[in-house]
Amino acid sequence: YKLSWLHYYRGNLMSYNKPLRDSRIESLSKIKDSIIKFFSPDKFNPKTLQLLNSQYMKDILKKIGKQLILITGMPRTGTTLVENILSTNKTVFGMGETETMSELLIQKNDKETLIYEGIQKDPKLLFKTAQKYINYITQLAKCSDFVDEDKITIYIDKSPSNIVFLGYILLMFPET
Repeated sequence: YKLSWLHYYRGNLMSYNKPLRDSRIESLSKIKDSIIKFFSPDKFNPKTLQLLNSQYMKDILKKIGKQLILITGMPRTGTTLVENILSTNKTVFGMGETETMSELLIQKNDKETLIYEGIQKDPKLLFKTAQKYINYITQLAKCSDFVDEDKITIYIDKSPSNIVFLGYILLMFPET
């Protein structure tokens, strides 16, 4: 009992680490401001989106005969249940809560800027990121023991963090 109280106390000290918490809040605030600035109505009108999709994306998932379903939602709202139900079909591969998309968009590119910031300057980077994501999910399916990757036509990504980068995801995969 005495040790459990000590661990409880130490855990609370870690969770109340103000500098760490403030740095996370600051990082998320920068991401939010950058996304709001990027997806402003003056930059994103239907004509711009159509041009972007026709020049760069060309619906790369459709080319390989695959589809992507994103499931987003707050914790304890049934997202896991929805994914599990959909994944019972042999042509559907549920990836669980992977943070792949967020990790890809937060990585630094060759110019030492974050990918999601680089996309704002170079739309081709959007296509490269989408291709990396597709390579990852197909490899993940190949490594899974109970999945016949050749029969998979639908991939399900159920990561709560996808909501932050939903605009970028929909640019990468407009049919999602």
